[in-house]
Amino acid sequence: MTTTSFSSAGLPPAFRVEGSAPQSEPPPCVLEKLCELHDGLVVEAKGIKQHYFKPYIQKLFEKQILKGNETLLTEMLDPHHFIDNNKAINREYEEYVLTVGDFDERVFLGADADEEIGTPRKFVEERAASQAAAAAAAQSQLQQQVEKVPTHTDRLRPLPQKRFIIIG
Repeated sequence: MTTTSFSSAGLPPAFRVEGSAPQSEPPPCVLEKLCELHDGLVVEAKGIKQHYFKPYIQKLFEKQILKGNETLLTEMLDPHHFIDNNKAINREYEEYVLTVGDFDERVFLGADADEEIGTPRKFVEERAASQAAAAAAAQSQLQQQVEKVPTHTDRLRPLPQKRFIIIG
C-alpha cells in the first residue's frame, strides 16, 4: 500500500489557517485523489458520499453524537474532537450490531485475527508467496532452456573454401 501526502497534491502547508483560505469556502474533497491512487471510480465514490455518507454524518451531528463544524461537516478528526468522536462512533456501531443481530466485522481487523478466528489472510499470503516462488523457478528453468538452444552463428562452421555449412 502506498502512502501519499495530500499536501503534495497542491494544498498549501497552512491551508485554512487564518487568511490562507476563506472559512466559508468548503474544504477540498480528497475523493478524486484517493480514487486515482487506488483505482476507484470517482462517480461512484461521490454518489456514496452525497447520498449515504453526508446524510448519516448530518444525522449524527443532529443527535449531538459527533462534535465538529456541523454546517461544513468538518473538524470531526481535529485533535480536540477526535477521541470523543471515535468513542461515539464505536458506541453507535456496537449498538447497531446488537440491534440488527449481525456480527461485528472489526474482529477481522485485529493483528492476531488469523490465529484467533482463522481468517484466511495468512493462508492467502503464504499461497501468494509460494506462487511467486513457483513462477520464479519456472522463469529460471525457461531461461536455462533458452540458453541451451544454439544461436544461428553457433550452427555455422566455415569450410576451407570460405563457404558455411549449417550443422544440425
